Amino acid sequence: MSRRASLKSLAHNFQGLPRLPLPPLADTLERYRRSVRHLKRKEVVDKHFETVMRFESGIGLQLHSELVAREAAAAISGE
Repeated sequence: MSRRASLKSLAHNFQGLPRLPLPPLADTLERYRRSVRHLKRKEVVDKHFETVMRFESGIGLQLHSELVAREAAAAISGE
């Protein structure tokens, strides 16, 4: 089966599935923080968490807003 046919078949299979809810950004980032907390030294994790905080209040907020808008548009159009 060609790659194109395979992708078309895959897309067809997903059409009948219900859309999953989009979780709040804060919930997603908290799950992420919990998952990385034990991977490195405390100093490294703390610095990483500062980056996550900047993401959450900056570009992450903007990107999440765009996802929410896309989700709303898809729900209206029935995609």
